[in-house]
Amino acid sequence: MTHDEFEFMEEPVAHHSDVDKADVWTILSVEDNPAYQQSLNFALSDLRYRGKKLQVLNANSRTSAATMISQHPEICIILLDVVMEEDDSGLRLVNTIREVLGNKMVRIVLLTGQPGMAPRQNIMEDYDIDDYWVKSKLNKENLQTIVYSNIRTWLHLRMLDEAQRGLQLIIEASQQLDQCRELPVFSDHVLATLGGLIGAAEGGIICARQSEQDEYTTGKILAASGKFSKLKKQQLDAIEPELHAQFEQLWQAKQHIFEDNRSLLYFPSTEFTGEAYLCMVCSEKPLTDQQIYMLQIFSENVQSNFKNIALFNRLSELAYMDPLLGVFNRNRLQRELNVLSSRHWYASELIVCSLEDFPSLYLTFGRDFINRCVSAVYTMLSDNLPGLMISARIGQDRLALLTNNTISIELPEQLSFQAVPVDGIDHRLPLRFGVVRLSSVSINNGEAAIHAAEHALELARKLNQTTYYFDSEVEQHAAQRVTQLTKLRQAIANRDFHIALQPKIEFATNKLASFEALARWTDSEGKMNPPDQFIGLAEQAGIIELLDIQIVELAFAAIIRLQQEGINVPVAINVSIRDLASKHYVEQLKQFPQKFDVSPTFIELEITETEAMKHYDQFIKVLSELKNLGYRVAIDDFGTGYSSLAHITELPAEVLKIDGSFVRNIGKTNSANHVIEMIMRLGNRFNFEVVAEGVETEEQKQLLREMGCHIGQGYLFARPMPLDDVIKWSKTNT
Repeated sequence: MTHDEFEFMEEPVAHHSDVDKADVWTILSVEDNPAYQQSLNFALSDLRYRGKKLQVLNANSRTSAATMISQHPEICIILLDVVMEEDDSGLRLVNTIREVLGNKMVRIVLLTGQPGMAPRQNIMEDYDIDDYWVKSKLNKENLQTIVYSNIRTWLHLRMLDEAQRGLQLIIEASQQLDQCRELPVFSDHVLATLGGLIGAAEGGIICARQSEQDEYTTGKILAASGKFSKLKKQQLDAIEPELHAQFEQLWQAKQHIFEDNRSLLYFPSTEFTGEAYLCMVCSEKPLTDQQIYMLQIFSENVQSNFKNIALFNRLSELAYMDPLLGVFNRNRLQRELNVLSSRHWYASELIVCSLEDFPSLYLTFGRDFINRCVSAVYTMLSDNLPGLMISARIGQDRLALLTNNTISIELPEQLSFQAVPVDGIDHRLPLRFGVVRLSSVSINNGEAAIHAAEHALELARKLNQTTYYFDSEVEQHAAQRVTQLTKLRQAIANRDFHIALQPKIEFATNKLASFEALARWTDSEGKMNPPDQFIGLAEQAGIIELLDIQIVELAFAAIIRLQQEGINVPVAINVSIRDLASKHYVEQLKQFPQKFDVSPTFIELEITETEAMKHYDQFIKVLSELKNLGYRVAIDDFGTGYSSLAHITELPAEVLKIDGSFVRNIGKTNSANHVIEMIMRLGNRFNFEVVAEGVETEEQKQLLREMGCHIGQGYLFARPMPLDDVIKWSKTNT
């Protein structure tokens, strides 16, 4: 051994547990030769790097080394003997370290006393080792170089790994922070991420909110961790003086402050809020430059999220709050009802109050006065309704109030007449109420509850009552109508309607005079829907024009088929005042004769007497134009309306149809006889053809003939029939 080689002395070295890990570099020597192990320990005992000593751990086998490595992640260098209990134990340990333990950073220096057992070139190519030395050539100078260079490399790798893990933590935290919408939850996430970045779990972190416009001491702690956990929700002026001074320093500086074991982070207010946010981070050890850099990166992200939360809260305020009263709006009320506990749901009532004549009041007095009226009504209701839990404004003129008491029938009546002060003057504003007990509505269905209360309000208005209490049966009927209307719209779109034809017969000869086309609808389930239901529903929904156009087309097609069978008689169709008011419908009537190549004289337009007289001025011109084109015009249900003699003489009609209610009572009541006799005189005087509908017996037929009526329609002759059956009937009965 030369003079510059290590002298291996058998002196003990300090056990690793006796030394503070933060003040040493940990090296593992894996060697099954105790003498060499002790000499190596001695040679390393006086080395220092960056002011820190070396701590040497010893293992004498592959198994003990693997265990020690897993227990000491701070090991930076492994001096590894190739040959131990087996010739390749050292090399197998390399694979265990890299592949099984997953330690890619620790520096592995392979030491061998027999180079032939592990050739350098092959080993460096096949194994993930960092250096290779033959023991006989390892002197003190080489050992010092090995230690210094590998510690330096390990330190750089660890810093890069920490930076990577820090960036990954920031990325993952940012994704979580982006989902936070509540400030306390967001603050907790910020603290957890800061603790992960710099190891502040024990030291603790504080996050506080402070208004830019108020005094510093008005701030409140939003979140805290570690030793500061007890400070959560306290005011800044209530915390210990040292911490208070730190926050005040940050408030004055209005920028981040980084100290050895304490970092102060400042997040200024945004355009959406006048509040700044302060964070104090206490770490167990001084922060590295890299950790400070990570904090700065994360702080930029936090500042953006503070801005996003402020924007979200502002949008939420606009989306869920009424700006006039500062109470919930319709959307928020629905959300609150959706999450109401079952106990409160079954014990509560929802009241909707409407300021009546709102459009007139608005036009007369203006928006500002009306807003003051709504505010005054809200105050009055809030003061007088017992058990009030939630208030909301769900329309310009409409308030909703949820109470946990049953409201007496008399209370809304009393409130509707109670004066409210507006601009110093008492006003008695017209109020109307709709009330629903939530137990009558599906639980946690806020939309249904609001709809039920509003439906009750509309019924109160329709019945001219101050208050109406929701009736589940009425609501069920309304729901059924909605379902039926949906089916009706689909049937119109699919052209699912057909017509049935009912004959009109000349009394004297029993010959066919004409037909009436009646709309029929069999839905997809095979159910026949009564015309008196779907016709009225179509009129209420404003889609009667679409239905009636299809019926007109079906009537023209039926005439073509009848004429092909040698049956040349007119077909009557029912026309509503809405149809005649529609330019599209009237234009279609004008085009259909040419489109179907059918003379309009074969189409008879039936309009009820009530509509004819009520809207006389609106449709007289249209009917005249259609009559001039060749269409026949009939007044249906004649005798039930209030026709004036002047209008009757001017009507562009050719047919009067006696309503079936008079035909049923002919010969039974004098009034029915008198009405029929009057109609016959009008027909004779003004040259109208008169048709009696609803003829069911021979007696009715005979009495009508005696009074001068020549044509009838009813079950006595035939029921309404499909077109194919009508053709068969016509060939055998006329």
